[in-house]
Amino acid sequence: MNKHIRNIEEYDLRNFTHEKLKHELMLKFGEIDEKKSLINFIAFVSQHILGWLIIIYFNNIIVSLATSIYMGFNLVGLFIVFHDAGHRTRSKNIKLNDFQGDIAAGLVGCGISWVLARESHRKHHLDTGKIKDPTALWLPVTVAEYSNANRISQLLYKLKMTNIFFSALEFGSFAKRNIANSLLDIFPKPKKRREFIRTVITGLSISLLEILLAYKIMGFYGLFFIYILPKFLFLSFGPILDRLNHANPEMLFYDNDNWHTDESNMQGTIRVEYHPIINYLINDMNEHSIHHYVPSIPGHNLRKARLYVEEKYPLLFNKQKFSWSYLGQIYSQCHLLESENNPTFISFQESQEILIEKDKLAIT
Repeated sequence: MNKHIRNIEEYDLRNFTHEKLKHELMLKFGEIDEKKSLINFIAFVSQHILGWLIIIYFNNIIVSLATSIYMGFNLVGLFIVFHDAGHRTRSKNIKLNDFQGDIAAGLVGCGISWVLARESHRKHHLDTGKIKDPTALWLPVTVAEYSNANRISQLLYKLKMTNIFFSALEFGSFAKRNIANSLLDIFPKPKKRREFIRTVITGLSISLLEILLAYKIMGFYGLFFIYILPKFLFLSFGPILDRLNHANPEMLFYDNDNWHTDESNMQGTIRVEYHPIINYLINDMNEHSIHHYVPSIPGHNLRKARLYVEEKYPLLFNKQKFSWSYLGQIYSQCHLLESENNPTFISFQESQEILIEKDKLAIT
């Protein structure tokens, strides 16, 4: 386990000169390289098409399964493209920026409007690491909230928190928490409303085209391995990666009033180092802490910016090397937050011990 996951003991973050460092980072790494950004976009779209071609050419179930897994990770990389478009860091030209976002979101599928995701995600950057962040994809609840929920909600929550095969359930929770509120933010504003309608039409059109082509070329076999399975794997990989970027047994969540955004963003994120191939396919999603610290830095400069910070302040960002034991630790220990007064991770077993102790105190 990383001994410095809570590095507040190393730096007094409340007195740290964030604005000076962030200004320095923007001067050095804030410029968008249009060529790099476009090459990145073309590469991930091409890799998606390559997956199609491999499945069609080989028409072999083992090859198709392996390719679907590859496509699932690559869809995470395409998600990062439209995520960055939401931050306006794909291009200085707004039309080109939005074009990349439209195409990437369309290929990710399911009719996702990246404008809808953008509005919710902006709020997430303000509330990361705080105990109340309903705009996060992955969100822990307190023991009290869990114990007061109905049995079906408890079951679904327990499944997604303890079993990676049910991680896709998190998207349902996210949608329930955020879609209605985001739509209420978007529709009173004509420009955002037009953006939303455009992205829904584009996304649904691309998804429908993919479905029809896959079925036309290879029937249900093609539809399953080219479209359905990669999308399901994306919906599974995304929450797992997001959770690893925001969870650690030693992490502390903060209340909304007493912590500045910079501190909560640094303490509430972790840079997880994956195998270089996975790093590439997920489009450097692992550079999560530096992105939260300065969201205006374009994706192609995040690694350089993070290395620059680490050279000057080696323990400023939380880091963790991926391992299966670490993944297991998160899914076996990081289940609930103890309480709003003590928002630290505990397991379901520990939560039962707390509730039993409370019952004993109530009786006496």
